[in-house]
Amino acid sequence: AAFLGVYPVTVAAHEDITEGKRSDPVMESEEKEISVEMAEKFYEADSMLLFAAAFSELDEEAQGEWLARIYADGEIAFLSVCIDDLETDATDIQRLAKKAYADGETGFFSVLADHMSEKALERWLDKALKEEQIAFQAVLYDKLERNDEWDDMKAAVSAQQLEEYKAYGIVSDG
Repeated sequence: AAFLGVYPVTVAAHEDITEGKRSDPVMESEEKEISVEMAEKFYEADSMLLFAAAFSELDEEAQGEWLARIYADGEIAFLSVCIDDLETDATDIQRLAKKAYADGETGFFSVLADHMSEKALERWLDKALKEEQIAFQAVLYDKLERNDEWDDMKAAVSAQQLEEYKAYGIVSDG
């Protein structure tokens, strides 16, 4: 609450009212430092909503650094509130999705997939199919709202697994 109460006053104090833009690069730098400090404070306090407000004021580079830290810390809830302000298919979203995919982190990937275009989701699905990443396939079929295809694929995989088990004398009854 302190951040939300103070920040608008800070911004207003540094706006050029006649032109509607910031007039002093030094003041802009100070505002960025304040946003970084506030983000750190709210992150440490586990205050997601206030952190998200501070995060939205950071420049793209600082946001990327925070997203990497949030991922490294395993803070999926913080990730979900932060990426709402990012553009669909933003570079940071795709970069973090690549990392989550490589690490096998389907939960993080799923949150990121909510902010991907259908075209990007299709590319990821093609990759997951090619690499036989079943957990990621499940996420992507769901995000693409193609659950019928996923159900068909699950049935085929189950049948294939049963055949493989039979080769070792393992059978299913019921």
